[in-house]
Amino acid sequence: MEYSHPYSRYGLALTMVENQLDSPDQVTNEMLIEELIYGLDHFRTVPVEPYEGRENVKYGYLSRDRINANLIKGGTRKGIFLNSSIITSDKGAKNAWKGIEGLIKKLQLNKTQSIDVTMSLYAASAKFNNGRKGQSAPKGSIKEIACAAITNITPKKPCLSFKSFKSNRIERSNSAIIPDLPLKELIDFIHIFKSLSSSMDAGLMFGRVFSEVKGKGDNKKVIYKPSRPRVFDGNFPNPPRSSYLGPISLLGAIGEWSKKVELISLGEKVLDRMKSSPLYMVSYGKAESLCFNHYVVELAKQGNLRIIIDSIFYSEIIGKGKRGSKGVTNNIDYQKFDLFAGRFLQLFNKPSFQDFLAIRAEYPDVLELLFNTYFIKMENIDSSIVQSARKLGRWLNFVAYLAAKNEYPNTKGEDFKKAKAKVLVEMESATFSARSGDALIGQVITRAGRLSEQDAPAEAGEFMEKTASGELPLENAKNLLMAFSRLRNTYEKPPNEEDFGPSEEDTSDYDQ
Repeated sequence: MEYSHPYSRYGLALTMVENQLDSPDQVTNEMLIEELIYGLDHFRTVPVEPYEGRENVKYGYLSRDRINANLIKGGTRKGIFLNSSIITSDKGAKNAWKGIEGLIKKLQLNKTQSIDVTMSLYAASAKFNNGRKGQSAPKGSIKEIACAAITNITPKKPCLSFKSFKSNRIERSNSAIIPDLPLKELIDFIHIFKSLSSSMDAGLMFGRVFSEVKGKGDNKKVIYKPSRPRVFDGNFPNPPRSSYLGPISLLGAIGEWSKKVELISLGEKVLDRMKSSPLYMVSYGKAESLCFNHYVVELAKQGNLRIIIDSIFYSEIIGKGKRGSKGVTNNIDYQKFDLFAGRFLQLFNKPSFQDFLAIRAEYPDVLELLFNTYFIKMENIDSSIVQSARKLGRWLNFVAYLAAKNEYPNTKGEDFKKAKAKVLVEMESATFSARSGDALIGQVITRAGRLSEQDAPAEAGEFMEKTASGELPLENAKNLLMAFSRLRNTYEKPPNEEDFGPSEEDTSDYDQ
């Protein structure tokens, strides 16, 4: 017995792992019930300590018995949230709870008939008419549906609460990340994920507390509103602060952690399977298939993918300020940037790279590793030319730094950053408008030389020669120059979390 649907197969594999079984035929109803109850015991998160007057609050879970006593209702103003592992909507939470409780009763009675696959048991299920007048839900065996339901509510799977911005408001949808692997490889994946989960930072179970003053004079009072704990960004180490980087971050976490805990062989085995197998990102009413380029998977195996993803978060869109520094006013821009970055890391091809490059930003120098891999492996550009282009790009970024410093000696101020960004944009415009390799080198080098009163570095000679002669295609030359000139030089203060303001928190969804 190996179910064809990855959602049911995951629940089956998890039950086998938790009960140390060798064959799916050994799975009993009691084992399935135990996993379903475990999911219900993690249905909602709740503060486990007073939060009034505090900056952060620790979270735990409401048990199944306590949720029954609370009529399954949430209370976001009091920090009672639907856990990100429950793949349903806030409105559908009651139906999800009742559906699981009803399924448990059927399993206890040893029912064997086929049952409907409803969205309360599998979030991406849908009705169809099958040639009939009315629509009906698909059916399946009770054990297969129970395995799908386990996947739908268990916290023992990769999941996150996906955030998107619409009309200056954050919308959330709980999402599961399920690999489409054969049963044996899926069991390996679950072993790796359990190891990841055991290593999670305790800080992921803390949420920030926001305060709001209401009333005036003697009637004035402060209202405290706890936000979701950080684990909602992803229930694995180093979760991304942007939802669009969630699935790729899971690959990065597997690669990095498997090296730390000496599970290299198992981690590489799982990652190798993902070169040819998709991940499914399942949310309420929606399932999306994601396949990852094998060179990106190799970056994960080397343990380099996680720091690349962090560097994308610490990139700064030119002219938009730091991420989160203007509240929600710049979040739409960064949401688009993260979307294109996630797509580039997933597809790793020319169209996705062009979309990523279309948003002008300055990146941490760590992204040099990503660009080297892309240009050498995907664009088949000789590594010596790529390194030569990197030298020229580094110099152009330094020229912009010098020009801004001459105007604003205090290199930490916003005026300095704007002045540097202006020079970078001017040089990019000159790069983009060039109609030949000769023109590209002439326009950019002349402009940079006048600003800095310096010559281009000798190491950039090979790139300039190949570009001017036309041996390096103009489009490739432009992309190399734009990508590498956007990398911050290492002598500039590296960004950190405090530089970028709070995470994109949902301060506007407390009425759910």
